[in-house]
Amino acid sequence: MGERLPRPAPPARSLRGTDWRAVPWVALDFETTGLDPSRDDVVAFGTVPIDRGRIALAGARYREVAPRSPLRPSAVAVHGLRPQDLREAPPIEEVAGELAAALEGRFILAWAAWIEVAFLVRIFGGREGSWRRRTLDVRALAVAARGLPGADRGGTGDLAAVAARLGVPT
Repeated sequence: MGERLPRPAPPARSLRGTDWRAVPWVALDFETTGLDPSRDDVVAFGTVPIDRGRIALAGARYREVAPRSPLRPSAVAVHGLRPQDLREAPPIEEVAGELAAALEGRFILAWAAWIEVAFLVRIFGGREGSWRRRTLDVRALAVAARGLPGADRGGTGDLAAVAARLGVPT
């Protein structure tokens, strides 16, 4: 990507250390052509706002994005988006404003957040550490929580397994 797009403002510093239910969150998921932001592209993103500890489904957004790099079969197997599915999709530059609006002033929840952080840096710029400070890696949290008394000691490799263990929907 050439020119960086306007970066969404982070949450107010005064919110750090506040009860999680009192801060604005957004769940973020990127689908990509691969995991290397220096050569791969976002092909879709989904966001779901969480306000006062409640999912705000009316504010959920999903957008397919035209990649510049070709879709590899391994990526299609993961996300199910084929080249013909993305033929009419706009480039990231045209929809980044929607993504920025969804992230504006919010902390971010992501599964294996290093992926989202790396692509956020590519799309909007900024330092990785700045994005990491506003992001909670749900996978890392699940790995850490498995050691809690009474918690299942099984693997935490995928989101569906963790959600099933916790009795929440994916």
